[in-house]
Amino acid sequence: MQEIWERIHQGFAIHAPKLISCLQPGAAEEEIEHTEKLLGIQLALVY
Repeated sequence: MQEIWERIHQGFAIHAPKLISCLQPGAAEEEIEHTEKLLGIQLALVY
């Protein structure tokens, strides 16, 4: 996941550098699992 985040950050640095400060850290694994249980679904990681 860290690699994906780095690619996103690099893309923003190239194409929209003013928006980098708006990016928020991703959800923790535990938060994602809790949300999946609440919703009764499994969220998929899309590359």
